[in-house]
Formats: sequence, structure tokens, C-alpha cells
Amino acid sequence: MKGLRKIAVMQAACLLMTGGAVMLPAAQETAMTAVAADYTEEEYEGFTIRKYETYVEIVKYKGSQTKVTVPDYIDDLPVLSLADEVFNSYVFPDGSSNSTILSMTLPKTLLNIGKNVFHGCTKLETLAIPDSVTVIGDGVFSGCKALNSVQLSKKLKKIPDSAFESCISLTDIGIPEKVTAIGGSAFKGCTALKEIRLPERCTSVGERAFMNCTNLKEIVLPGSLTEVAGQAFKDCARLERVVVLNPKCTFPVTENPDTVCNFTLNGTSYFTGAICGYENSSAQAYAEENELEFESLGSFPPATTAPAVTTVPAVTTTRTVTATTAPVTTKAPVTTTKAAVTTVTVPVTTKPAVTTVSAVTAKPASTTKTAVTTASATAKPAVTTNAAASTAKPVTTAPAPTAPVTTTTKNPYTSYITGDVNGDGQVGADDAQLALKEYTEVFAGKKTTLSAKQRDAADIDENGKVTVEDAQNILKYYTERVVAGKRIDWADLLK
Repeated sequence: MKGLRKIAVMQAACLLMTGGAVMLPAAQETAMTAVAADYTEEEYEGFTIRKYETYVEIVKYKGSQTKVTVPDYIDDLPVLSLADEVFNSYVFPDGSSNSTILSMTLPKTLLNIGKNVFHGCTKLETLAIPDSVTVIGDGVFSGCKALNSVQLSKKLKKIPDSAFESCISLTDIGIPEKVTAIGGSAFKGCTALKEIRLPERCTSVGERAFMNCTNLKEIVLPGSLTEVAGQAFKDCARLERVVVLNPKCTFPVTENPDTVCNFTLNGTSYFTGAICGYENSSAQAYAEENELEFESLGSFPPATTAPAVTTVPAVTTTRTVTATTAPVTTKAPVTTTKAAVTTVTVPVTTKPAVTTVSAVTAKPASTTKTAVTTASATAKPAVTTNAAASTAKPVTTAPAPTAPVTTTTKNPYTSYITGDVNGDGQVGADDAQLALKEYTEVFAGKKTTLSAKQRDAADIDENGKVTVEDAQNILKYYTERVVAGKRIDWADLLK
């Protein structure tokens, strides 16, 4: 029996991938739809089902139970889809209604959940969406006033429009790491929502996405976010701080600055909190244009901090540089080296964000700079640093970096964002070139030239390797979103 079930699942999956009896509509990624009348409609334990050759779709549920379980299989066929409005709180002719449902168990075979499936289930309190689900439809939980806990599938790449609109009991929710877009009105009216973390892959926040989230106090927009749509955080009464980690994230330009505001009075929006961002960033420009308080996170990109060392009485730190060069020409405070092998010991000025090493060996025909393994060494006047006085070897040390004005957020650039292979905070044609170069060199049997984080940023389709298709997707994203200004995200490109 289990063997038959596995075959049925494989057949259904093949149909989905090859465009057989069912397909996902291009315009709306919701429930599966039959191409032709190749199913039979039946009743099964309170469910109205459509039985296809290799799978089952749940069309409607009618019952008064408080706990509902949707089976994994019906007649040995996997349940793959919940059609639009399956559990919508209709009042049926006999007076029964789905509004009695408190909890539900969904099948592990499920792939798609349609539009408004749980809309108006006013007593539904908790639900876990299995990780097999890749798509949920618009308004899927809208109006679920008692919903306080939802576990979303790890495979979701988009939170659709109005997904949780008016879920007034929802206090927090975990957004899956693969999500790249938050749809319009997705969390509008979630008045109990106190905090939410957007994943590092998220690139856009739709119109009114968090409007009227009156208990939300702070929102951190990750470095991957490139666009915040109009009224995204309008009338968030307790919002105190919006942290913007992408210095080029765009905000709409309007006469009434209601994208971020606490309340609106007589048609005018007011925000008493602060916009936090980097110096000379779009966040600073938005704050200044709308006369809002701005808190600086310092310059971009933020400086890295050198490892801590144990310090004792000060000594002068020096560096020994060995290079294949000619006789040395010395100019204070710069030493230039060329041709034959010469060993030069020069004092080095240690700066924040630079780790001083004991020795740097340069390869022939390369250049060496002060904090980098290169062929020419530029030395600056010596400074006194803390190192062990009893140790003869040079010491690795750096003074503590200057603290930024705002320290409430982490460094957003500890990881690369999707498509940003070179780590400059934006997706461009050069990132596509790097991905293509990585593919060709690995294909030729050469050693990879990218770091693990760079490869992860270049692996758009997340198949564990960098391919030509990844490079093409990066270039397409750049030309369509950045150059042409189209409102697309990675999920759109991978359809």
C-alpha cells in the first residue's frame, strides 16, 4: 500500500513539473487547477473532493467539529491541494458553519494552499503549515481574529497580499528565511503584533504591509531590502524606530509622508520616532525631506572589528616584509621596493578594522600594501601599541574601534544577500559576471575563487552549486528590476 502511495506522489509531482493535467497559473500562484474535466467530484467525510488520476484536491469542507484533520491520502491518492475558500466561514443552509474550527492538522503531502482558504475562521487559534507547501494564496488567513500562532513552511518564498490581514490576536510570527517579498496588506491590522524579523533575502515590502500594526515598536529592514512601498508602516501608533540597513533602499515620494507614521490627523501624517540608517543614505534623505528624526549608524560599509588581544605595557609594533625585489629606495614615511630579494623592517601604523600580522610574504610580480598581502609596502610613522614586552616576536593588535551612534542593530553585511556576489550591497551586471566566472572555472576543474557566502549569494535557484542559469537570473534581475524599474523579486524569476 505504501508503495502505491509513493508512486502516486511521484506521478503527481511529474504532472506538476511537466505541465500535465494540472499546473500553477502564471498570474496567481495559488491552488492547482485542472486543464480539462479529468476528475470526479465526490463527498468524503465532510469534504468535497476532486479526484484526479494521481492526486486529490480538497474543494470544500462542511462540518461543525472544533478539531479538523485533513488526511494525507484518500483512496491511496495523495492530497496535494486545498482549493480557494475551502474552509471559508460560510453559513450553510442547515445552519452549520466552519467558524467553529479551533485547530487543524494539514496533510504532509500538501503542496499548494489557495486563496482565502481559512478566511473568516474566527475561532481558529493555531495552525502549522507543513514544509512540503511551496505556495499560499492571497488572504489565506485574513479575518482569523483568534489566530495567535502560525508555523509557516520553510519553502515559502513570498508572503502574499492580505495573508494575515486583521488577525488581531497574532503577537509574533516567524518569516521563513527563503521569503523574498512581503505582499501588500500582508499584516495590515495585526494590532497585537509586537515584533517581526524580515529575513536577509527579503527585497520588498508591499503597500500597507504593516499598516495599523499598533503594537509594533521597532522594525529592522535588512540589507537585502531595496524597496518600501507606500503606507507600509502607516498608523503604527507605538512604532519608535525604523532601522534601514540598505543605504540605497527606496521610499516613495509623496506630499504627505505616510509611509512611516504613528497617526494621521486631518489628512496629515505624523511620526514621532526615528529613522535609523547610514550617513548619506536614502534613509537619511527620506528623514530630512520629511523633517523626521534621523539616527546615524555611521558610514557605510561599517568597519570590521579586529580580534581582541591581551595587552600589557606598550611596545612599538613593527612589521617584517619579505619580497623578491631590487634594492630599496626609502622615503620617510614610505618605503618602495622593487627587483631583488630584500628584507625591510618598517614601523606600521595600526588602524581600526585592520589586523596587523607578523610577516607578509609577497609572491614575484605582485604588489604589497600595508594591511594586504601585496608587493609594495607603504609604511607610516610608528605608533605605540599594546603588546607583550617580554615577547621578541611582532604582535598582532588593533585599538578598539569607534562606536557608532546607534548600536541597536547588528552588522547587516556579515552575509551576502541574494545575487550580490561581490558584497557591495546591490545586484549588478558585475555580480552576474562573477557567477559565470565561478561556473566556468569549476567546470574546468579549477579551484573556486569565491567564498562560501559568495557562492550562497550566487546560487539563486538554491541547488547547491553555481550554474549558468544562476548567472542569467542575476543579470535578468538587474536588467528588469534595477534598469527597467519593474517590481519583481527572485520568486518571480524562478517561476
